[in-house]
Amino acid sequence: IKAGDNLTKAHDVESNDGKRSGIYLGDDGSVIIRDGWGSEIVMEGGTITMSSPSNINILPGKSLVMLAGDDLIGKAFNSIDMYATNHDFRLKAERNIHICAGSDDGEAPLGGILIESKADGIICDSGKIEDGGYGEDSISAGIYLKAPNSAIVHDSKHATYKSEKIHEVTTELFKVKSKTFLSSSKSATLLAAKEGSSFLVLSNSAALTADKASIVYGS
Repeated sequence: IKAGDNLTKAHDVESNDGKRSGIYLGDDGSVIIRDGWGSEIVMEGGTITMSSPSNINILPGKSLVMLAGDDLIGKAFNSIDMYATNHDFRLKAERNIHICAGSDDGEAPLGGILIESKADGIICDSGKIEDGGYGEDSISAGIYLKAPNSAIVHDSKHATYKSEKIHEVTTELFKVKSKTFLSSSKSATLLAAKEGSSFLVLSNSAALTADKASIVYGS
């Protein structure tokens, strides 16, 4: 029996000649349900194993619910695709969520992570829900990173930030540590503190100002 045999041949008497299917009962109480193409369901020792040389399709008319008393493990030889056609997709872990792309194998390993929002507008409420609503009642647009009691750490060899409109950073402490810090703007780059200190870079001049002193340089 070869994986991928056309199951429509089930109506062909000659092609089915010699195939056997049945329900087998073991002396230890195990049960095996097997068809003529090699698919089987084995119930043995408190474990249920389903196997097939081709596909296993689960097609409920409504919800599909899986509850694991221990771990839930899924692995694909090629790709994994998961979609929510009309509403949301949520992930939650009581401790950590780790996402990794690529591996250390090869001279130039590939592995990219893309997080994209195609929303038109900005709603940064981090999915806040009022009046005891459910997850699908959340309204948000854009990409929101939130760690109110911790930190968001960026660690990379190169970093590029691009914004076509005004970009505002509001935080108690914003720290940048880099061997080289590059800022590219069509008009101006301004870094300012609440106390009045600021650093301004224009196309042909630069200014470093404070309450007690200032430095201005221009062509």
